[in-house]
Amino acid sequence: MSCLWGFNQLKTGPPELKLFLVIYVDDFKLAGPEGNLKKGWDLIASGLKIEPPGKLGLYLGCKHEESVRVLPESGIRVRVMEYNMEDFLRSCVDRYRELTGVQVMRHAATPFLAEPSAPDFSGGYPAPSETEVKDAEARLVEGQALKPYAAKVLMKVLYAARYARFDLLRAVCYLAQFITKWDDACDKRLYRLMCYIHSSYHLRLTGWIGDKPEDLSPHLFADADFAGDSKTSRSTSGIHLALLGPNSVYPLAGQCKKQGCVSHSTPEAEVVAADHAMRTYGLPCQDVWDRLLGRRVVISFHEDNETAIGAMRHGYSPAMRHIKRTHGVCLRWLAERFRALGCDLFYERSALQAADIYTKAFSIPQEWDKAIRLINVLHPARFWDGKYAHQHGQMSSQHKGGVEFAYRTPNPWHGRESRNIPKGEEDCTVAAPCVLHEVSPIPVDNHIPW
Repeated sequence: MSCLWGFNQLKTGPPELKLFLVIYVDDFKLAGPEGNLKKGWDLIASGLKIEPPGKLGLYLGCKHEESVRVLPESGIRVRVMEYNMEDFLRSCVDRYRELTGVQVMRHAATPFLAEPSAPDFSGGYPAPSETEVKDAEARLVEGQALKPYAAKVLMKVLYAARYARFDLLRAVCYLAQFITKWDDACDKRLYRLMCYIHSSYHLRLTGWIGDKPEDLSPHLFADADFAGDSKTSRSTSGIHLALLGPNSVYPLAGQCKKQGCVSHSTPEAEVVAADHAMRTYGLPCQDVWDRLLGRRVVISFHEDNETAIGAMRHGYSPAMRHIKRTHGVCLRWLAERFRALGCDLFYERSALQAADIYTKAFSIPQEWDKAIRLINVLHPARFWDGKYAHQHGQMSSQHKGGVEFAYRTPNPWHGRESRNIPKGEEDCTVAAPCVLHEVSPIPVDNHIPW
């Protein structure tokens, strides 16, 4: 058993136990082979005074619900983990009601307003009565802005979003940047967000494993919305990390982050997002999964922009010569990572880009339904039991680019090869180096994981 403390590895027991310990202040969570868990707890208790360990359940405000289920379509039995934050999210809505006095929460299919058109809360559903509208918006008029309460509400929701409701990240992070310059439009956006939370208590971040360790590998998705911020013209980076296998899909992390300066093109924004994803998620996760899986893992990086892939593959782009100074991104570093350190650059189809949900404000229910499905935020009864099918606002099985997968498809990426990148004449020559000495060869992967 081993744990990570800062940047140093602390060996606290024999490595053959294959246990992984998570520590948050005074809360411990231990995972590994069932037969070794007692030995691991005994080792911890030999040096610390702890309470008797209990079954997996409530941890840091989230209910961890473990089960064994049968995958739809394939019929494979898998171990399932559902992260249930319904009680916490109900407390978020109650907090909003307490602070603002708004009591009527309307149905919202997505957490976003249809911008820049007039606010529309219907999402295709029957319009509420005039009385409901007046009651719900009585406190959302000029002179009664929610600025004094915005931080209290948003930061509480942000905890749930980062832990187990990745579908809330884009909406929360976008509103958080307006806390010091809150206006009436922000009032309406926050109300829409809380209505969506109130309408989606049933959703669960879900992961399942049905394969052997040797068939599992981490997959990293990165995407960017070029000039998505209408006020600053800055782009937004989205990152999604998941563990995939033929019969396994387990979401690990998600992030929405506004870029530090303005980009000049979509490929430039995509390269900036890719650099951030590889530095903060890709390489660190390789160290962890090398230990957990007992082998050198190869991480698959999913990118859906052809021009960005060409720049990252060659390590040079004439149109992005400024990117080192403005964004602090080195294309050569990215090119070396994808050539030498066990990272596969995968040309993904846009319809299967899981990180898309962190960069765009989806206001169409069908598109939002597909976006949350790709990050495994699921309606349990609909996915496992096939209930509530063919209702308004649900995704279809036909998607952009001829991609086909249904809501109950266990792994939409399984069996799909990387798209082919057309080779032009510019691919036949290697870009000149930035300095005048001989270019050093591609380094050998001598990295020793923890």
